[in-house]
Amino acid sequence: MVVLVLIGIIFTFAMLSFGGDDYAELMEQESQRMTTLLELASDEAVLRGEELAVLFSEGGYEFLVLIENRWRATEEDGLLKAYTLPPGVELRLEIEGEPPILTAS
Repeated sequence: MVVLVLIGIIFTFAMLSFGGDDYAELMEQESQRMTTLLELASDEAVLRGEELAVLFSEGGYEFLVLIENRWRATEEDGLLKAYTLPPGVELRLEIEGEPPILTAS
């Protein structure tokens, strides 16, 4: 049993030494990017007097604008354009540790 614990500890340290820091840095960058874009979208909505939303998908996210009672992709070529997450990065929403039940209306 002690041998298994030691093997587990050694394996964990090996995983951390092979790209663990790179992965943590990537997660930090993506987290900061999303936070900045959400703040930017909020500011843009106020300045333009528009309603903006963010649509999360399996591979990324995009910002939508409400035009004539329909959500449409922003026609931005800049920061609010659709974004594809890098390989190995995924988004997951949890509320109090549980995934929410989302339904389309």
